[in-house]
Amino acid sequence: MKVLINTILALVIYSISASANAAHQQNSVFYKKADVIKATPIYKRVTVKRPVYGCQHNLSSRHYHHKNALATVLGATIGGVIGHKIFKKSRLKHVGTIAGAVVGGAIGHDIGTRHRTTSHRTTSHRTSHHNHHTSCVSETEVIKKLMGYRVTYRYQGELFTTRTKQHPGKRINIKIQVEAI
Repeated sequence: MKVLINTILALVIYSISASANAAHQQNSVFYKKADVIKATPIYKRVTVKRPVYGCQHNLSSRHYHHKNALATVLGATIGGVIGHKIFKKSRLKHVGTIAGAVVGGAIGHDIGTRHRTTSHRTTSHRTSHHNHHTSCVSETEVIKKLMGYRVTYRYQGELFTTRTKQHPGKRINIKIQVEAI
């Protein structure tokens, strides 16, 4: 009985090692060196934006005179009412209202502007808005960026091509994988 168990155990171990050896031989991977025939650089055109020194800082101001705007609005309102009253019984009632508002607004604007420039003492409310702007000039340049190398190499009399990030030198390491079909 002991002999039978030892025999069966030996057969199991032999079959496992034989199948593992066969599997190893079916999917073998090894590394070799091949002669480089040609390594051609691969470039990509890239746009680079560089700031030019000497940025300018600008301050812009706007002044608003509310009295001038108030005079324009009052003139347009009064002109619109007068135009509406004049053309009240006509088909052109709306046109009269609009024309009166435009003429009244223009007159009110002129009166407000003249009053502001001739009067030394004004009661108008003035608002200022200040904006800070920084403007920098930049120049754009198109450069060639090295992306890698297209390498042609010879292995066992055959030519192959691959792509690498660095220049491979005179010889290149290659991975060879053997699979059973």
